[in-house]
Amino acid sequence: MRHSTAASVYLSACNREHAECALELIGAFNANGTEVVLSERARPLSDVDVVCVAEALRVSHSLRMINLEENSFGLLGVQALCDALMSNPGHVRELRLGRNKLTDPAATSLGNALASGSLGLKVLDLSENTISKAGVTSLAAALDVKTCALSTLDLTSNRIGPQGGQELCRALLHPTCTLQRLNLRHN
Repeated sequence: MRHSTAASVYLSACNREHAECALELIGAFNANGTEVVLSERARPLSDVDVVCVAEALRVSHSLRMINLEENSFGLLGVQALCDALMSNPGHVRELRLGRNKLTDPAATSLGNALASGSLGLKVLDLSENTISKAGVTSLAAALDVKTCALSTLDLTSNRIGPQGGQELCRALLHPTCTLQRLNLRHN
C-alpha cells in the first residue's frame, strides 16, 4: 500500500523511536481525513508516541481536529505538538488534550505557543488535568495577544482556583481577546 507523506513520516518516526503506531492516524492521513481520535486506547499514548505524531504533523496533511484525550503523555508530548503546529500553522484547528494529567509546565508551554500567534488553534480542550493558577496564568496572558485565534478554551475539572479565575477574567476583559467560550466547571 502506498502511504501519504504524513503517514510515511509517522511510520518512519514510530519505527525509529520503537513507538506504537496508531493505525487510526495512518488511516486518517491516507484518506485525507479531517479528524482523528486517538483517545481511550488499550495502551495509552506516551510522550514518545506523541512525539512521533507531532513529527508527522510537520508535513502537509488534512487534519483539522486531533483528539488525544485520556492518554498518558505530559510536557514532552505537549512541547512536540506545539512545535509541530507552529511549524505548520493553519492546519489543526481543534486540539483535545483532556484527561492526560497535564501539569502547569505543559499549560505554560501551550500558553507560550498561543501567545506566539502561530499556533492557529480555535479550540483547545485541557479538561480534567492538574492545571493550577501557575499554568492558567500563561494561558490567560496568551488571550491578551491580538494574534491568538483561540475561540474556545475548556478548563473543566482542573485546579485553577480563585486566583487563576481572576487571571482569566482579566484576560477576557482585554479588548483583543477573541475567546467566545470558556468552561471552568469543577474548579
